Amino acid sequence: MVENCSECNNCVQECKFLQKYGNPRQVAEKLKKNPLIAYECSVCRLCEEICNQGVKFTDLILIKRVEAVENRIIPEKKFRLLLNLEKYLTSNFLKTTKIPKNAKKLFYVGCSFSGKSPDFIMKTYQNLEKEVGEPVGITLECCYAVSYLIGYHKRFKKKTEEQIEFFKKSGIEEIITVCPGCSYLLRKFFPFNVSLIYQYLKIEKKHNFDFTKVHIHDPCSLREDNFTHNKIREIVKNLGLEVISMEHEREKTFCCGEGGGTFLIDKAYSDAWKKKRFDETEYPLVVYCYGCKTSFYKKENVYHILDLIFNNSKFPHMLTPRFWINRFLLKRKINRRVV
Repeated sequence: MVENCSECNNCVQECKFLQKYGNPRQVAEKLKKNPLIAYECSVCRLCEEICNQGVKFTDLILIKRVEAVENRIIPEKKFRLLLNLEKYLTSNFLKTTKIPKNAKKLFYVGCSFSGKSPDFIMKTYQNLEKEVGEPVGITLECCYAVSYLIGYHKRFKKKTEEQIEFFKKSGIEEIITVCPGCSYLLRKFFPFNVSLIYQYLKIEKKHNFDFTKVHIHDPCSLREDNFTHNKIREIVKNLGLEVISMEHEREKTFCCGEGGGTFLIDKAYSDAWKKKRFDETEYPLVVYCYGCKTSFYKKENVYHILDLIFNNSKFPHMLTPRFWINRFLLKRKINRRVV
């Protein structure tokens, strides 16, 4: 995985983790002695985008995390917060799936988005059905990104295989996501067409905002998805806003600081990613990942694109009671309204 590393150190210049431990070839040697170093990497894959030798450094990091789990040396207490969030969100109390007869498409709500106003999410779902022009299923399932990124790959494999089998039996052919993280993993492991909701949204009129120029922060999970990069910018322009480019966007985007659960291991490292992003930010920031919005919650003038489209900026943090209440109410609304 790192054999091709020429030690040019181009990737080191962009990443605090690599600045601390060295280039991929050097890190690989250090991981042999201390595999827990792997949990300090945000697995954002910026180094792979910069590398001209095709080094898949993130694969090595994930392998070392899996080994840490299997050898029971993982700092599980530090990840207890994320593991519990995944556990509760995937409990029968908080998840549901409804697939109308003859539906071929499934709206995969994801975790972070599901804590918004239930009415807002149902409005988004109904808008999607209208634009698609046919029945669409909806699910409060989870992509199990926490298990995957921390190294619990056996659990991840078991849970995703259960979903795949159920969706196949239900006749699903396409999964439509709102979460870039879900999209990345589903595209990687699910045998369905996976698209993001934005390709189905039509903006027919401009809105009035207190600003006219914005930056767009692309999530690292979609750094190779140029189609979505362009679609997001098209939507923002159709809303009447001017998009001002930044040095690090699209395939060269920065991590928001939440990647890989690293913020629970080294907060200073996570904050460093945020600073790098905000140092390039002069105008309001438009994001299209609720994980990124959560990470940037202390920063003013950060807007999720769906909030701009549907004029709804309320988004409770995942650790507040309101988030969990909204998730439960959403499940109830789905069960009552979707046949």
